[in-house]
Amino acid sequence: MDARTNVPVINVFLIVAGLWLMMTAYAFPYQVGSPTRVIEFWTGVLVIGIALICAVKPSVSSWLSWVNVALGILLILAPFLLGYANRNVALWNEIILGVIIVGLGAWSAREGRGESAALR
Repeated sequence: MDARTNVPVINVFLIVAGLWLMMTAYAFPYQVGSPTRVIEFWTGVLVIGIALICAVKPSVSSWLSWVNVALGILLILAPFLLGYANRNVALWNEIILGVIIVGLGAWSAREGRGESAALR
């Protein structure tokens, strides 16, 4: 079985993570225009867009999924770089989602190259 068949399934989870980010940007009590709201909303939009492209066209997921990995790392670092690490809700939401996005993005990239089939 071709490992690329798992790529759409992995990217469904990335889409869910992106939707969560977009929803929490408005569900949590962040100020309008705050860096927290902006980072969460636009990172969610980008994660969803990239995941949709990778799900529809798994052949590009091997390199495009690394962009999601970079977005996940940005999400983890954002509270510290932008000075809102003292907001526990935002801090833990972004760290947990960032780790999930990094993991799923790396898994999608690996599956897109077909590496996991060779390792089985």
